[in-house]
Amino acid sequence: MGLFGFGFCSIMMFEDDPQQITSEKTSIFLDSLDNEIELIYVNGKPSYYKSEIFTPVCNTGECLPVFVNIYWKLSGAYLRYDQPNEKILTKLDHEPFTEADYRLLDEILRGPDPRFGSSHSRIDRGAKRKNDDRVSRPAPKMSAQIDKHLMVDGISGATLPELRDKFVPGALYTTYTLWGLANDSKSAMRGYTKEHLYTKKFYKHLIVENHLGCRSDVINYMSSSMQGPNPRAQLLMNLLDTGSVELRSVVFQQMYYNYSSLDIVIQALDKLFYGNSQLTTKKNILSQWAYNSCSDITLIKLSENLIKYEALFPEILAVYNNKIEWPEDVVKNMITTYPLLKEKNKDILLLFLQNRMKGLNKDERKMIKSLN
Repeated sequence: MGLFGFGFCSIMMFEDDPQQITSEKTSIFLDSLDNEIELIYVNGKPSYYKSEIFTPVCNTGECLPVFVNIYWKLSGAYLRYDQPNEKILTKLDHEPFTEADYRLLDEILRGPDPRFGSSHSRIDRGAKRKNDDRVSRPAPKMSAQIDKHLMVDGISGATLPELRDKFVPGALYTTYTLWGLANDSKSAMRGYTKEHLYTKKFYKHLIVENHLGCRSDVINYMSSSMQGPNPRAQLLMNLLDTGSVELRSVVFQQMYYNYSSLDIVIQALDKLFYGNSQLTTKKNILSQWAYNSCSDITLIKLSENLIKYEALFPEILAVYNNKIEWPEDVVKNMITTYPLLKEKNKDILLLFLQNRMKGLNKDERKMIKSLN
């Protein structure tokens, strides 16, 4: 089904928020009560998933109504929860959640499945009594899903001690239910995002906005369709040509160390640095050259352009400072450029070269000494 195959609800405008909010039904249902997940767009761009949930939580024979809104990243990862106005969560005997309870619930929803526990917990005590050999020679710990009815003491209804840190005190059933609602549909949302949003229209948005949670997925998805060696590196270099400063910054963050030696990367960075790119992009490229390997041709060419890029003087020197050896022409080019530099940069360059003299040849040391 196409991206806009589902009907949008009416636009909601908020007096204190100029953003335009629209929603799209996904046909992803959290349970049998028709609690559906919706995809939320902010100013026409996909931003998060949301579901306005009603569910009964049954506890000691009584079913308590729970109203809660749950939000997810576009990757399907749990983001946060809140509640409709005047709705609260309650524990045993209708005791309201405290602020600490609400915070603990949020932490639990972000964490591992509390419904899973060690096979050596007290819940297995009956099985252990039937097999003394297993007690004397216990098997390695294994994860097993624990039925919620086994999580409480059969007499008092209290949460078993070994599970108290995994559930809001007095709200075991509520915690159990909400964790499932918040986390069990992650793969369905991730699949929906891939099917409907990994398009030319949205890929830049999905890559730049890291809080959406699907940056790496989009990059891997896009590169999977590319031919030839190093498809991921090819894709990143293609993205550098978009002209977007934000997208370029992401590309530099996503580059692996070994990419710096690839011809496609060497050529792309060289072209971008000496083209009409923004200052921020040039600094990012210099950082790549400084903290990764770079070719001798790159080092020589950069030393020939010290005057042209004198505004980036500290960043350029950092490139050479992190290289054990320099190509032969580098020192000669720096010495030639020296008289043309601003006085402050002359002093910086002289001190920099003097500190590197030990690793230079006799002729290069002689040229540096002649600057005094």
